[in-house]
Amino acid sequence: TQILAENAYERADSQLITLDDGTVVLAFIDSDNAKGPYQRNTLKLATYRNGVWSNPVPVSVDDTADFQPSIAETKDGNVLVAWVSTGSNDIDENTEVTDYLNSMEVYAALATIGEDGSITMDEPVKITNDHRINDGVEKGYYDCMPTVVCDKISGDAIVYYVKSGNTTTDGATLANPYRNDCRAFVIILH
Repeated sequence: TQILAENAYERADSQLITLDDGTVVLAFIDSDNAKGPYQRNTLKLATYRNGVWSNPVPVSVDDTADFQPSIAETKDGNVLVAWVSTGSNDIDENTEVTDYLNSMEVYAALATIGEDGSITMDEPVKITNDHRINDGVEKGYYDCMPTVVCDKISGDAIVYYVKSGNTTTDGATLANPYRNDCRAFVIILH
């Protein structure tokens, strides 16, 4: 038995894949209590190779909260990671739920997996960043549920995600893609 994280975030949103070389890659949300209570969710990766787990590595080193990871193996044996993040570290107990959700943006980063199972992260890239004007105020969209798909023949990588265009002030309605004005979007990365 090997413990990867103690007192981890209660909704780890774990994703697990096995690479073509047999390495297992785990993406999960951990708690980083050094960050604020509304920013503590930190996306991490770990690998399992030759019966041993690597130490978890943060995907993005910033002061924002991470959620909803998705991972897939690329044509060259690396791992493309997509997730949503608040994109801001000024979230606190006074932030309305709809403002919190509307601050969510989709990010992606490439993880290079070494032969020994080591993980080297590229800089994250924000792949959504659009806004709308609602009652004269600039608002974001609730971008959520990213899914990564990699074509190992062409080398193309696709990040599919959902964008809510709903202007509701009800956080529960905004967070439910079955009850609001959502659209699906695809970004192709080469």
